[in-house]
Amino acid sequence: MIELRGVAEVGIAESDLVGIAAGLACCGKRSWLSSFACFVMCNAYDQLRMSVAFPQLDVKVVGTHAGISIGEDGPSQMGLEDLAMMRAQPNFTVFYPCDAVSTERLMAVAASRPGPAYIRTSRPKTPVIYGNDEPFPIGGAKVVRQNAGDKVTVVAAGVTLFEALKAADKLKTDFVHHVSYELRSPLTNIIGFAHFLGDPVTGPLMDKQREYLSYITVSTNALLAIINNILDLASIDAGAMTLNLGPVDIRKTMEAAAEGVQDRLVKSGITLEIHAPPEIGSFIADERRVRQSLFNLLANAVGFSPLGEIITFAAQRRRDAIAFSVTDRGPGIPAEVQNKVFDWFETHSLGSRHRGTGLGLSLVRSFVELHGGSVTLESTVGRGTTVTCVFPLAQTAEQSAA
Repeated sequence: MIELRGVAEVGIAESDLVGIAAGLACCGKRSWLSSFACFVMCNAYDQLRMSVAFPQLDVKVVGTHAGISIGEDGPSQMGLEDLAMMRAQPNFTVFYPCDAVSTERLMAVAASRPGPAYIRTSRPKTPVIYGNDEPFPIGGAKVVRQNAGDKVTVVAAGVTLFEALKAADKLKTDFVHHVSYELRSPLTNIIGFAHFLGDPVTGPLMDKQREYLSYITVSTNALLAIINNILDLASIDAGAMTLNLGPVDIRKTMEAAAEGVQDRLVKSGITLEIHAPPEIGSFIADERRVRQSLFNLLANAVGFSPLGEIITFAAQRRRDAIAFSVTDRGPGIPAEVQNKVFDWFETHSLGSRHRGTGLGLSLVRSFVELHGGSVTLESTVGRGTTVTCVFPLAQTAEQSAA
């Protein structure tokens, strides 16, 4: 916390402003001066060099209304060259925060260091990018967003960081829309024509033709499911997915998810036990995404369960949340793998029959977190795994109201 003990107003005389701050610093005071960046640079640059920089006085200079983001004030008000000019000043440390959090932290950092410093600030409102516990050491750079497939590095500071992130989000959204059309359209045509060929109305098929057609149908449906999963994850990552919130009947949603894996349960001789109190009721969420998450959990549990085993599917109403859990009695997950199972395309058979794309649990976590919830995993090698999804009641209700 910076304690303010006195303020001196000098009007539009920036040279006098610097001279007063330097004089106070010579008397042992911690001096802060503030004015438009363009006026400090143009009107008092030599005073900063001779009276502050060379003697290394403890003067902190705050240049406001910097950059072209104050365009409505006209070019005469824009401080465009201030960063270059202040970096050329000897002994100055230059700070350029990008949001409210970094501004507060860097002001404190500047106050804690002896010697001259320049803090550049902008005028427009910008969103908060960093969390309250984010550290801001001097020097280096922060990686704000990164993906394994990145091809370009964008370096930004101050208000341009938000603009760069906004542009990146738009590129992702445009990519998702483009890929959605380019992949789904031809695949939908193949599925449609395969269904058309299998219709007796189009004419009889030989046994071998019918067999090949069934392979096409199974493969294209599986490919469509994978594409849909990838596009869902990409949409969430790009911030392009919105929730269709409404009342979700918990029991019915659990039964619908279980129905989706019924054929796999029968084929493997696995018993699914559903535990949910009759009075568990409903909650506010996106029913489709909740059902999809529960289906993925069950499909994953079936894939890892030995033949003839039991899977427990439970729901519990807590004081402020609804918790769904799926427990299998499969091989369990080693500790060194548990942190990876929710990553994209991360798949481990662990000696089971399971063969998947490694997207199911990634989608579960993404959908639950999109609701403001959380996913936890507990597993013991040789004894099985429990995955629990918690959907907060209050937050989903607020999202619905919004």
